[in-house]
Parts: sequence; C-alpha cells; structure tokens
Amino acid sequence: MAALTLFSFLTLALTYPLVTHLTTHVPGSATWAFDEYTFLWSAWWFKTAALDLHSSPLHTHLLFYPLGLDLILYTYNFFHAVLGLPLQLAGNVPLASNLMLWFATLTSGYGAFLLTRWLLRSADQRPPAPLFPALLAGLIYAFGANRAVYQALGHYNIASVQWLPFALLYFLKAAQADGRAAWRAAALAGLFSGFLLLTDMTFAVFLALALLVLLPMQPRPNAAPPARRPTWGQQLARLALAGAVAALVSGYLLLPTVREMLGGRYGLEGWGDALKLSNDLASFVTPVALHPLLGQNWPQALRAAETGSARFSDVNTGFVGIVTLALALVAGLTARWSKSGLAAWQALAGWIGLALLSALLSLGPLLQINGQWRFNLDNLLPEGVTFPLPFALLHYLPFINANRTPNRFSIPLMLALAVLAAVGSQHLRTRLAGWRPGRPLIAGLSGVLAAAVLFEHLAWPLPLTDTRPPAVYSQLAQEPGPFAVLSLPLGWRNGFRVFGSEDTRVQWYQHLHGQPIIGGNAVRNPPFKFDYFERLPLFQALTGLEMYRTPAPALDQAARDQAAALMSLLNVRYLVVNPPVPGRYPYVDTWQATRDYALQVLPVDPQPIFEADGVQVYRVQAPPPPLPFELDFGGQDTLPYRGDHWDVDEADLAGASAVWMTGRQTELFLPVQPQPGQKLRLTLRVTPYSYPGGPGQTLAVAWNGRALGQRSLTPGWQELTFDVPDVQETGGSGPSIISLTSGWTQAPRNAQPESALIGATGVAAPVIIEVHAFSEAFITLIGPEGERFDASAGRRGINLAVLDEKTGALLDKRGFDTAANDFEAEALTAYLAQVPAGRVVVVATKEDATRHLTAAARAALGRLGLPADLAAGASLAAVGVQGAGNGVGAIAWAPGDAYLKVGGDARPLAFALDWVRVQ
Repeated sequence: MAALTLFSFLTLALTYPLVTHLTTHVPGSATWAFDEYTFLWSAWWFKTAALDLHSSPLHTHLLFYPLGLDLILYTYNFFHAVLGLPLQLAGNVPLASNLMLWFATLTSGYGAFLLTRWLLRSADQRPPAPLFPALLAGLIYAFGANRAVYQALGHYNIASVQWLPFALLYFLKAAQADGRAAWRAAALAGLFSGFLLLTDMTFAVFLALALLVLLPMQPRPNAAPPARRPTWGQQLARLALAGAVAALVSGYLLLPTVREMLGGRYGLEGWGDALKLSNDLASFVTPVALHPLLGQNWPQALRAAETGSARFSDVNTGFVGIVTLALALVAGLTARWSKSGLAAWQALAGWIGLALLSALLSLGPLLQINGQWRFNLDNLLPEGVTFPLPFALLHYLPFINANRTPNRFSIPLMLALAVLAAVGSQHLRTRLAGWRPGRPLIAGLSGVLAAAVLFEHLAWPLPLTDTRPPAVYSQLAQEPGPFAVLSLPLGWRNGFRVFGSEDTRVQWYQHLHGQPIIGGNAVRNPPFKFDYFERLPLFQALTGLEMYRTPAPALDQAARDQAAALMSLLNVRYLVVNPPVPGRYPYVDTWQATRDYALQVLPVDPQPIFEADGVQVYRVQAPPPPLPFELDFGGQDTLPYRGDHWDVDEADLAGASAVWMTGRQTELFLPVQPQPGQKLRLTLRVTPYSYPGGPGQTLAVAWNGRALGQRSLTPGWQELTFDVPDVQETGGSGPSIISLTSGWTQAPRNAQPESALIGATGVAAPVIIEVHAFSEAFITLIGPEGERFDASAGRRGINLAVLDEKTGALLDKRGFDTAANDFEAEALTAYLAQVPAGRVVVVATKEDATRHLTAAARAALGRLGLPADLAAGASLAAVGVQGAGNGVGAIAWAPGDAYLKVGGDARPLAFALDWVRVQ
C-alpha cells in the first residue's frame, strides 16, 4: 500500500499542471503531430460505435470519407478505451483519458516494484525482500524520461506500458513454481499479456523478446525436491495455457490483426522511418529536452526534429539516465551476487542480456552517433561507411517487420535497467551495512539515489493541449444531417505518409457534430485509401497550396471543373476554415492562400454562416445530382466515382471507351440515394474478359450492401439492368456504394501465352518489358505482382539488359557509348559474343547510337534478332534472344521516340465497364 501511495503522489506531482486541467486539457504538444487527439477520438468512437450505433468499433465511415477506414491496425489503445468507458459516460473523454494515463503511470511503477521485489526475494529464498530497491525500480520504470516524452508527444499507447512487468512477473513465477501455483501463475501471465496486446499489438514483440531472453536463464528451484521440479513438457504446457488465455482476452483484436497482416493489404513497404526513428548512441546519456534545467526549449526542439536540424534524427526518447546506468553497471560488475540480493547469476545474466539486446535493437538498422550514420574511416569510401545493426534482421521477419519504430525498444530496455539498478542499489546498501553507523548511511544513500534518479529523469512541467472545441462546432452540431464536412487544413495521414497538412484536432471535434469528414488519421491503411484522394485534382490543388505549391494552370482548371460535382458526390454541406496554430508549419503561413483558393473554387456562399474563435464555417451550395444519372467510363472524368481495382481509361476497348476492372471486388460511388417510395433502376454496360477455353464470367451487384442479383456474362458488350429495392427511410449521407464482384480474374499473358512471345523468336518473355529510347534510354522490368525494376545502364549509345530466359531475373546491364568511337562498338561486340545462347537481351539506345556502330557490332546485334540495317541516327527499342537470327526479335525503331512493350498483359482482368446509368 505504501508503494501505491508513493507512486500515486509522484504521478500527480510529475504530470503537473495536468491536475489543474483534468477535464479540459490533455498531455500533448501543439506544434507536433497532435496524436493526443487521435486517442481522444478513438475513445469517443469506441463508445459511439458500441453503445450508440451498435456496430463494430473496428470500422468507421466517419474518416477518409466516402471510403471509410478499418481500425484493426489503428493505434487504438483498446484496453484504455474499454476501461475508460464508465468514465466517459460519467464525465467527459479528456477526463477519462487523463485518468487512464495516471492509472498507466502508477501501475507501471507498481508492476516494476512487484516484479523486482519478487526477483530479490525469490533469489535469496528468504522473505521479506528489501523494500527500497524494488521502489527504486518502480521509480525508474514509471517516471523514466522516455515515458514523459511519449506523453508530451501524444503517444499515449507507448506511455501505457504497465502490463509488461506484470506479465513477466507471472511468466517467471510459472517457470519456478509447482503444482496449482504454477498453473495459476501461467493463467495470470496470459491475462496480463492479453491486457498488453489490447493496449498495443506491437508490444507483443517486446514481450516475446523478454521471454526469449529471460526464460532460458531462469534458475531451477533447487529448494524443491527433484520430483517436483517442472519438466520441459510442463513448462511448455504452462506457456501454452498463458498463450491461450492471452488469445482469449485479446482475441477480439488479435484475430482480425493477424488476418489483416496475412492479407498484405496494408502499405508497409520498405523500411518506413526506421532510420529516423532510431535511438542515437549518444541519446542514452543525453537528458531529454523537457528537463527544466538540463533540457532545451521544447517547441524549438520539436521544430528542429521536424526540419532535420536537431542533434538527433528524432525527438530524444532514448535517455536511460546516468545514475540508472551506473547502478546497472554496479549490478553487472559485482561478483558478490548473493549479498547483492540476487543470488542466481543466471537470472541476473538474463536481465543484463535483455538490457543489452533491447539497447542494440533500439539503435535501429544503422549505428548513429550524434546524428551521423555515415563515418569517414580514413577515406575508405568517398561517401563514408555505415555500421549495420541487428535491427536490420527484423526487417525480414513476417509480422515483426511491421514494427518500424526501433526507439520503442527503450520500453523493455528501461524495465531491464530498472531491475538491474535495483540490484546495484542493494549491493551498495549491503556494503554500507558493515560500516558504523550503517543504518543512517543506508537511509541517506537510499534518499540520494531516489532523488538522483527522479532528477535526471525529470520532464517537467508536462506540456498540455486544450481539447475544448471552438464554439462553431457546437453550432455545426445543431444543423440537421446527414452531411459531410470539408475542413482546412485538409490532409490525410498514416504512420508513414501525409498528404496535405492534416490537423487531428478536426478529427476530435467530430465528436460534437458526428458527421463524416473528408480527411483523417489512418495510422495503417491499404494504399488505395490514399490513392483515391491523391488522384483528384481539387484535393491536389488544395493540399499543394498548403505545402507551398501553386497549382499549375492545367491542374487549376481541372480542380475548378471538378469542384461542384465532387461536393455533390460527397454531400459536403460545410467548408470549415480553421486558423493555424502558431509555430505549426506549413499551414501557419499558407492558410490564407489555401482559404482564398477554396472560396474561389468551391460552390460556397460568399460569407460564413458561423464565425467564432477565428474559425469560419461556409455553406456549400452543391448542385443536386440529376436523374437519370449517367457516367461514361473512359470518356469523362470518373475518378471520384471509382473504388479500388479500376485500371486506366481506354479510348477504344473493343469498340468503346471503357475501363477494365482488375480485381474480383470493387465499388462505384454514385451521387444518388434512394428515397422512400422512389423506384430506381441501375444499368451497366459491360464486357467480360474472355479467351478460348476460358470459364464463363459472373457479376454480382449490391447497392449499399443490399444484393441486387448475380448475372452470367457472355462475350461482347451487354447491358445489365437491376431494380433497386424500395427503402423505408430517407437515404443516408453522400454517395450510394455499388459493390461489383466478379467470379474470377485472369492475366492475358497467362491465359494466352502467345501474347507474351518476343517477336517471331518463339520465346515468351519471362516478365513484362518496357523499353523507351531517344534522348534517354529506359528499360523497365515489371514482375508478376506489378513491381517495377530499372534495368538500364543509362549511358549514351547502346544500353543492354541481359535477363534469365526462365525467371526474368536481371543478370547484367551494360552501356556502350557507340556515339563516341569504334572502341566502344568493339567492346559491345565482344560482350555480346560471351552472352549464352537463349538469353533474353533488351536493347535501348540513347541519342545517336549508330554513329560508330561497326559491321561486327551490327552483326552481333543481328544475332539477337535485331535488324542489321539500322538507319543512321534512328532510336531503337528492342527485345531479342541470343542466337535467334536476323530480324525476328521484337523491334521498334524510329527517327524520334521509340517505344516497345513485350510480355503480354499481366493485369488480372475481370470485365470492362463502358457506362453506368441510374434512372
């Protein structure tokens, strides 16, 4: 009880001035990403979806409108949303959020206290264990500077790390106990592991790392009779029980998360910001910017991190504390383990190993020291050398590679250091026990160590942001719905990508009016959720202005042409112009130009209908959609009306302007909502992809989730008509969603292999090859999943790419400047002579490649299947096969640009759509 009281008091004191603004402010920084508002919105949405709408909190139609978002890989902090639900109902969301953060802080300290005290007592086998070392461990873990910085950044999920020490405590107990106590401990380990996963799924990586290091290093309980010592089978059974309980507790979120990760639909390509979001080696001993005496101006530090001018690549969350580190070193260096309070060297080694491995992983894929990751080793390499680190290996592990934030490994690092610092402090206390007078010295040392730890980790006062919405949002809430809201700043954001100047406060203000907004914070999302908005000229122009880019005349005209129809499609009734936050770039100095452009382009009233606190609300006068409503695909701008898996417009597709559907399921967004008693009819003109011997195609159609029927398609263009069922209530906001589901898809190059042949060589191209020759030489290889590879050497003259004839792998690429001299032509001849027969060779010329092309070189090219009579100055794009013979390759040559595509069509085609009509 004394420990909980101490941690509660320190929580109130060290988060000051939060205690004076519990219902109106939350920890966060106005010039950073406003992530705190994402967590407030998440808590509100959980309550709204579960209690008001009786729907799943794991999906919302209110963000990224009209697409909506799955919130499965969202940084939800699901545990706090559930636990804080009664507080929401009794008070308000900021109050619930603040109390949950306090709860996380004091239970973090208490969990580390319980874990460390059990370790000390378990090792000596003689209770009671000393109180102070365990309290010190709790102070370090709960009030470490990294937790305070995460709160100040609004990263509430990363600050909620209380369940890790509880889970480890009961896993270690289960490994050492016997009988019912062991099974009870295993069940509790699973319970707290489930709580940990519900807080943030990425914490599973930290728990797994700790268990992999600690469990093998646990000492066997020698005090127990040999017959009662757990066998390996019993240990595995206990782990299985813990895993089952954890899966049961977190299953609502765990199972969808695994399914989504296996589906591969989320844009997690590459390394993300792993290098930027890594600890710097110097950051371990550099106090954080929030320290009142040792730090720096917090807004300036955040701005420096944004612009790349800071000492480290990111905001410093790696500081472990010099006193903390010194005490941990004492624990690691002392040889008198039994008198230090942790008798089993094997167990202590596990915590040392966890600290070292966590520190190493937190440094990210490449070593950084004082912001540098390239080092000059006596000019070994002109660009400098790098030092790869073990985190790079995690990039190649499924599931684990979704964690692109190495510096968060500071979480298990701080827990390990807290345990080690407790052991080090107990060692020093034991050494003083033999002095006279011992007790006063021990008490004095304990007070000094506690004060020193709290001082070096001090991050005070805690920055706060005001959660109170401007008054106009309350007025907006009184407007009859449904409708959508377009807000400035306008932006879309996920964990690795931002389009525009997104302001998450707008997302939080949604809790007042409850209507969809066009932007939002997705955290993780399939690529199309961004692509849809990025391809629309109006949004390109507005976000470009926010980011200092004036729209080009063509883009400006396209935005103006699209604006009214787009507002009608999305049912946008209000434009809300929010003023900038001082010091928050880029919107702070572009908002007026963005507002002025929006007022010119959008169909809005000239004067705002609401205006207060610097916020202006304009009514949008979007024209109602006409009936009948018709879209001509391939012939007009239909991008706003298309969901995922639609290809590019084609002016002549089997005699019509149309677009291919390149997936099994897609959507159309139509600005028509059925009204009660209104009879609507939907007609689509389609043609299936068909080939000799292929199966018959089917097309199933649904309107706003209601099935309209399934039809079998015959080759050629045909019209399909569906009656839309009557509705009992007025239609919802925005577009109707027409779902189209085909029976199958097929790539023409697979269905009709002859389409992939390289000219008349009889050899099929193993991959799709695009060649463009003239002032530049471009050779692009397109793999089976649509991935693109540059295969050109980019030299003046003749560029070659040699491919494996079976796999399409790029074996070599060379360039020969045959515009310069005969020696290059001779080198070309010699090179082609050693290319094995049957190899696929791609040729692209740059500038005048024929100037010094010798007869021997022409003959060598002829053996690839190229013509021997290349005209002087002609551009050549060709794909040949070594030994094929003169003129049988795939060839495009012209006085100017020469373009060639070989390999057939790899698009997964289902059907093409000419037009759609609602009447």
